[in-house]
Amino acid sequence: MTQTLARITSSVVPDELRLNVLPRYLGRHFLQGEALVYDWAARLCPTYDGGFWNFFTLSNGGFYMAPANLELSLKVVYAA
Repeated sequence: MTQTLARITSSVVPDELRLNVLPRYLGRHFLQGEALVYDWAARLCPTYDGGFWNFFTLSNGGFYMAPANLELSLKVVYAA
């Protein structure tokens, strides 16, 4: 049996459509979801102090957010 994996592609959401993205994917929880993303960014990157994020839609129906400024330093701590 051969399985073929489909390639997943992403597209940047244009500025004029940004307001619809989070409500579409997170429903009535979009404000909380957005705040959680920013909070986790601050936890993972001590130098994070806000900024513009790009929104991306995926060909498989998903989406993701990424900081527009990718010059971030992350601190990963492993506690055993």
